[in-house]
Amino acid sequence: VLTFNDTDSWTKYMEGVDLVFSTRIHGTMAAIGGGAPAFVVPTDFRIQELVDAMRIPYLPMEEAVKPFSSLQETMSRVVRDYGVFEKNRRSKIAEYKSILAGMGARLHPQLETVLQAPLEIPPPDAPSSISSGTFYVPFDAWGACDGRVEQLSCERTVVAKSAGALQQGDDMSGVCAAVLAGAGAADEGEAQLVNGDVGVCLQIGDVVGVVVGADGVGVAAGDAQSVAAQVGTDAEVVPRIVMAMNVVYRPPSPKHDLKRSKDTNLGNFVWSYGAARVIDPYTTKIVQASACGKGSEVQALVIASANALYLRKPELVVGHIQGYISHVRNCAAPSAVFGIGIQAEFKDEEWLKTAGLPDKQHKLMELLESRMEGKAIGVRGQVTEQALLNSGITKSSPLGCPSLTIARDPNLAATMARRWRATREKLEAGKRIRLVLTLPALHTPEMKERFAPVLKVFPTLYEQHDTRFVLQTPQDRAWTKKYTQIDQNHVLTFNDTDSWTKYMEGVDLVFSTRIHGTMAAIGGGAPAFVVPTDFRIQELVDAMRIPYLPMEEAVKPFSSLQETMSRVVRDYGVFEKNRRSKIAEYKSILAGMGARLHPQLETVLQAPLEIPPPDLPS
Repeated sequence: VLTFNDTDSWTKYMEGVDLVFSTRIHGTMAAIGGGAPAFVVPTDFRIQELVDAMRIPYLPMEEAVKPFSSLQETMSRVVRDYGVFEKNRRSKIAEYKSILAGMGARLHPQLETVLQAPLEIPPPDAPSSISSGTFYVPFDAWGACDGRVEQLSCERTVVAKSAGALQQGDDMSGVCAAVLAGAGAADEGEAQLVNGDVGVCLQIGDVVGVVVGADGVGVAAGDAQSVAAQVGTDAEVVPRIVMAMNVVYRPPSPKHDLKRSKDTNLGNFVWSYGAARVIDPYTTKIVQASACGKGSEVQALVIASANALYLRKPELVVGHIQGYISHVRNCAAPSAVFGIGIQAEFKDEEWLKTAGLPDKQHKLMELLESRMEGKAIGVRGQVTEQALLNSGITKSSPLGCPSLTIARDPNLAATMARRWRATREKLEAGKRIRLVLTLPALHTPEMKERFAPVLKVFPTLYEQHDTRFVLQTPQDRAWTKKYTQIDQNHVLTFNDTDSWTKYMEGVDLVFSTRIHGTMAAIGGGAPAFVVPTDFRIQELVDAMRIPYLPMEEAVKPFSSLQETMSRVVRDYGVFEKNRRSKIAEYKSILAGMGARLHPQLETVLQAPLEIPPPDLPS
């Protein structure tokens, strides 16, 4: 049992050891200072931050706590890349040199020698037995294994520019059988496993596949470095993190669809879908926030919400707010918020400029701020941001709704603009179009009276076009039944976001009065616009720059659908630039928690920007 009282003797001792298995960052650095082969287990986020910055070898906590087999086997699971480490070390030394030069000082001469020495990149470890017959199979992390695994994530993901010597296959039945058997699930039926694990995945662009050995079973996480060596020297090995969410959108299944169908507002699962799908599901194991607590493996927390901030009647949401507070306290991890906003009417506009948060809501935001470095409270818009600023909360950013990220089309605006022009041309030619209408949420008698002229137009539109009503609340169906000409087969509900957005791919126009009905349409690339019936919707419209028909225009006497379209406020070029900007902010927030953006959204950010041409003058 040793202690050292000076660094020279500590590092000198390390020159003679074979291995250092460390759980303290500076014990690890003393070992590295002596050139010892060492790795650290990051026991908290402070250590993980240093590991990431210095690129030193480490054994992730979830690997460290697995049943011990042998030291050799443990070493095989250490995440390390000595080539990357050496390049990073020299880069950091060069930064110290620059800082010192800025003060008129000089770098230590021995470190100057380090910078000037030829760079020797260590060869990768000799490939393991996975080399022969190894291949990879692309898969969707959500609803994997024919829907039997709700989320299948990767303990290690090798991010590379190409597959190198690995061939692409299409059979992962052995992988699925092993995953289900390891969890004690029968190899039949629908979803039986909430979270499944595979050892190593390969990501090339936005395609991710499980790496499968010659025996048909996924290779072990400890073989990630060997896989990286096969696919190229620039390959990066990304360890998985565990993230908790208060709401986790689950893939379509009879059980989950039934649960969603009982929601009094079906739009709720549109924003929860967007919140979950913005995160990389391959490098992130997503669990319910209830999993947090003492001994939890959770490393990050996301609170996904909607209009949960009630400034005038806070008692209506006190249960939700207290639940969020409990999650943040129990998880004790870097945190973020997606989509939270205030509930407000247009008459509140002046009051909101100075209004602040009620006590319980302010307490929640203060607690969240203490768990984040940068701006990681994604709010619905500038009105909510101002309410937080009025209460001294500064780490918020107006991102709109996370449903803005649902579409994976790199140039979504160009798609919507082309479809908008095609619809207008059909109307100019006197043709019927495939039209979708959504019904408004009118909370007060004043709102009902003001919006009545619009609702009176809907039966006319139904008769003029091939129209479908998409319902979000039980009250919507009651309204359609008041009109005998409306065939109830033309009245639709969706119990999962995928089928909702898929349906929207085939419509010509969506005339919406609900924000999430609009976002489901935009998620399917449909030309859509919304009528903001309250200040809450207007805030989201302004933040996301989506097409809208102002209320004062919507209530004017109806002439034709073509004329109504001409009054819609829209700029698809501004929309697309804003969409990419918001996606980039989500990426930054996730990076601050050690998580990654969904690979398909990375493709959106990297794609050339296509700005739709303006409409020709009418």
